[in-house]
Amino acid sequence: MEETNAAPVLPGGTAIRIKNILNVGSDNLYDENHFFGMIADIRIDDNDIIYVLDGREFNIRLFNMTGSLIKKIALVQGQGPGEYQRPKCMAISKDRIIIGDPDNMRVSIMDGDGKFVESIRTEIMPGEIEVSHDKLYIVGYFDFSKNRVHVYDLKKGQMVRSFASANSMAAEVARFGEKDNIFIRNEFVYLSSFYPYEVRIYSLEGQPIKTMSRKATEFEKVLYRDHITGALRFVAGTSRILVTANGSIINIVRTRNLDTKTASSYMDLFDRQGRWLTTLSAGAFGESVLRLADMNQQNYIVIESLEPFPRVRVFSIDPAL
Repeated sequence: MEETNAAPVLPGGTAIRIKNILNVGSDNLYDENHFFGMIADIRIDDNDIIYVLDGREFNIRLFNMTGSLIKKIALVQGQGPGEYQRPKCMAISKDRIIIGDPDNMRVSIMDGDGKFVESIRTEIMPGEIEVSHDKLYIVGYFDFSKNRVHVYDLKKGQMVRSFASANSMAAEVARFGEKDNIFIRNEFVYLSSFYPYEVRIYSLEGQPIKTMSRKATEFEKVLYRDHITGALRFVAGTSRILVTANGSIINIVRTRNLDTKTASSYMDLFDRQGRWLTTLSAGAFGESVLRLADMNQQNYIVIESLEPFPRVRVFSIDPAL
């Protein structure tokens, strides 16, 4: 693999080197191991195992860092125990895989071999999930409640608290089917509002610690009308938040150029004190749009790529942020 052409610079003049170390995917319909129908979510654990949730093929595939398939877990479509209507998001914890199913309004838990253990009914439609200390942290679609983060006890199978009060645009975000973004690192919960641009940091118990934002011109115009469907859409919004092992924050933003009618993405980098460092364009990763992404303790970033076919790409970043 080769380094990308872009070389963003940190304050002080240090260049960021981004290296593509693995691509997983195939355009061969008959390659059952590497052809993806529709990637719903991706994760990379601290053992460098990559998990790909395929919402069209209805399975979860595990790959190692050579791109070899380790395991394939079939999912069953339906509404019964251990079945899924629309598997949308995923979290990995020890020897458990947790799948969020917004259409069934629940999360389902399986063991590391893919055997169904139990389901937990949720008050919201799970859109993104994180897990820590047997607690499940959920942000949802069409969530009109007063708080953004809903916490469930995995042992008790019930909600124990919610936190992160809704901002002034939360109802509009929910109405248009968008969601906020969540990540847990080093005993902290990081919440990135879809709109407006704002990152909030909380303790695992929901105590507010810090709020940070950056003035982004893309967020000045709120809505546009899609030239194909005629539907109203947000001009800009966040699509994922990641946090490095050192506590640096990567906020991924997607935006729409109203003149060219094209979508693009970029990553804002902040240090652990919340100071903006630099911006990485999606082009630094050889992409135009960044939608799904994850990061492990080794600071490997795994992203979804849609062109020329659905695949998963893994990058290393040097120096460690």
